[in-house]
Amino acid sequence: MGRDKALLPHPAGGTLLAHAVALALGRAARVVLLSGDGRRYPELGLPELADAAAGAGPLGGLVAGLRAAAGAPLLLLPVDLPYLDPAALEALIAAHARGGAPLTVASEAGRLSPLPSIWEPACRAAAEAALAAGRLALHGLAAEVPHQAVALPTVALRNWNAPADLRDGTA
Repeated sequence: MGRDKALLPHPAGGTLLAHAVALALGRAARVVLLSGDGRRYPELGLPELADAAAGAGPLGGLVAGLRAAAGAPLLLLPVDLPYLDPAALEALIAAHARGGAPLTVASEAGRLSPLPSIWEPACRAAAEAALAAGRLALHGLAAEVPHQAVALPTVALRNWNAPADLRDGTA
C-alpha cells in the first residue's frame, strides 16, 4: 500500500483503524491494538502491544495477543477489511460461542480467511511453535490447529492491499 493502512480513510468516515476499533468495542472484553512496535497509535488511548517478534507480521501480533490475553479468547481483527460489518462479526462470535474448536475462523468460498478470527488460549503453543519455526503465514497455522470455519459474505472479507483497491471500488 505504501503507507499505514490503518490510517486510510474508511468509506463511512474516520479511518480503517477507527472502524476496526468500533467493531471490537462492546464485542471484546478488552480491546488492545497489536501494532507492530507497540507505539503507533497513542492518540486512541488504547493499550498497544509490540509483536512477539519483529518482522513476523500478523503471526507476531497473534502470539503477543495470546500471551497477553490471560487465558481469555482473542478476537483478532484486521484493519484492512473496510466492509466487515457488525452482522458478519456477530456471526463469527456466535459460532465461537457455540463451541466446537479452539479456533473460529472466517471462510469464503471454502477457503479459510484467518482474519477475522477468534483464538482460544489452547492455540498459543501452536502459534509460538510456528513463529519459532519461521512459518509466518496465518493461513497455514489456521489449517494446522483444530478449527471451525464460518462462511461470511464475500464483501465482508474484501481487503485493501494495494492503491488500486482504493481507486477501482472493487475492494
